[in-house]
Amino acid sequence: MPTFVKALASCVLLLLLGSHGLAKDLLTSTEAEERVVTSYLEGEAIDLRVRRELTIERPYGWVVYVAPARFLETGDEKDLVPGIGPLYVLKNGTITPLPTYLPPDASIELFEKSLK
Repeated sequence: MPTFVKALASCVLLLLLGSHGLAKDLLTSTEAEERVVTSYLEGEAIDLRVRRELTIERPYGWVVYVAPARFLETGDEKDLVPGIGPLYVLKNGTITPLPTYLPPDASIELFEKSLK
């Protein structure tokens, strides 16, 4: 394979990795949670809160869970809202809601496969 093709392939790979935040960590887990609060939850009709104790680090970023404030106060499952699933915050700050038609672990795995 010619050297310029290898160099081009390396550049493309670096760009792809950089676009998913793999080239360098731009956020910490706390910053990822704050990004969810300021960029995703503001203006929502439901008062949602980040469940910091459930945040998990993953290869491409963090999985951040949110829940209605009312549920966090009462613990009563009737205060949960269907369709609110975990959010995947990439290391570059991009927030992606994960599908709720699968269990969270399966949703995380499916999303991470799409990044490879």
